[in-house]
Amino acid sequence: MLERSFAHQQLRALKWRLPLDDDSKYYLERLERGFEGENEFSEILASYNTCTSIHDFTFEIDGSTRQIDTVFLSNNECILFEVKNYIGDFIYKEDEFYVYHNMQKIPSPVRQVDEASSKFRELLQRIGVRKSVRHYVVFINEEFHLYNAPDHLSIITRAQLRRVLDNLARNRDAVSDTTLQLKEKLLAHNIKDTRPAQVIYQYDHLKKNVFCYNDGTPLHLSGRNSFSCETCDLKTSVKEIVLETARDFSVIFPTEKITVPALIDFSGGVLTKHNLQKVLTEECVRHNKGRGTHYTLR
Repeated sequence: MLERSFAHQQLRALKWRLPLDDDSKYYLERLERGFEGENEFSEILASYNTCTSIHDFTFEIDGSTRQIDTVFLSNNECILFEVKNYIGDFIYKEDEFYVYHNMQKIPSPVRQVDEASSKFRELLQRIGVRKSVRHYVVFINEEFHLYNAPDHLSIITRAQLRRVLDNLARNRDAVSDTTLQLKEKLLAHNIKDTRPAQVIYQYDHLKKNVFCYNDGTPLHLSGRNSFSCETCDLKTSVKEIVLETARDFSVIFPTEKITVPALIDFSGGVLTKHNLQKVLTEECVRHNKGRGTHYTLR
């Protein structure tokens, strides 16, 4: 499972606790769809043992930051993949992408990966590595179609994906130590995306409860060890709800310490002192004792 960006985690934590404006809702939908596509692609790629990969690779060159969804490293070359989870019909015209039904122009994913590829080559030069680099845009959704796509365009649709990956993996040796060393060098340049979501909120304005992640229904204790959702019947363990609440609190208020009193209040009193202390002590790192006790997530 890939890790969501900080802004994505924040919006997911806020969406049932605060009415989001339309722009934030749309942005969250895009992040969710994009994450699903990238995660699906990473799971497919994991079945190939003649390469090693870096997912969500973000790096900086001369003050310019670039992000690449997946860097595929083999002994012979580096292949960059930009994954798009677009749904519907699109048209390619004069090096631009348009939504088919209204001809609205959208940012070109091909140009995006072209620019990232150029910067990636610069990074390889700076770390003293000589390797060929090529790139593709992967349209992972089966319901995507692009009209007028020229043959030379470096795109892969879902119907082509397995065949292309099989061809890429064919006749390649197992990953060498040199390739694994390159991966470590690149990871040393990987920047964690800590940019927050562009949402203004205050603690007093948030709904205090524990919520079903599927539909936002407040959860109710069902027996001693689980919570249940009355809308979708989803059952979730007390342990997972405590950890979800702690994670949500930490991304909404990243400068605040995770404490038992803070989470009791944040959950609207639904989580008890006993449950919080038990789970946090077992699953998190505990700092100090007594009134100064706080925790950090592992």
